[in-house]
Amino acid sequence: MFSEMHTKTTSVTTTTSATTTTATTTTTTS
Repeated sequence: MFSEMHTKTTSVTTTTSATTTTATTTTTTS
């Protein structure tokens, strides 16, 4: 679980801030 979340965070950092917001929403849903 931690590894999966960490991977998502890394992807967010690579993408734009706009994506960061989307990623945060996905994490909340999980």
